[in-house]
Amino acid sequence: MGKIVIASDFHLKFSAAFDRVLENGTPSRLQEIIDSVDWVIKVGKEHHAESFISSGDTFDVAERLHTREGLAIAELFKRVKSAFPRNYWLIGNHDMISSNHNILDLFYRYTRCQVVFLTLFKRDNRYLFSFY
Repeated sequence: MGKIVIASDFHLKFSAAFDRVLENGTPSRLQEIIDSVDWVIKVGKEHHAESFISSGDTFDVAERLHTREGLAIAELFKRVKSAFPRNYWLIGNHDMISSNHNILDLFYRYTRCQVVFLTLFKRDNRYLFSFY
């Protein structure tokens, strides 16, 4: 296996009262985070990485997603997939909508990025991860 980009806690934020809305309709804070992820993609490609892992908390609050913001985020997911066909998005607590649903499922259906739900459990005084 080749090099892997591992990133975490993007906390993509949706509209906030203090955000400026840019000409493309994206809130300025969200655009700053998208630009940062694009930089991660660029550096990963410069270093010949073959895979991408986001280890959770892709979103800040999963419940408030406006269409224009969702489309900008979907385009970001597509850029990640294009740069790293093997890409994995772990579910963080901020990505959960309910105990059975998470916001990344919506983007999986649109972009086919690989969403991974891991459960942490304790056995014999060790913490282990298990696929959900």
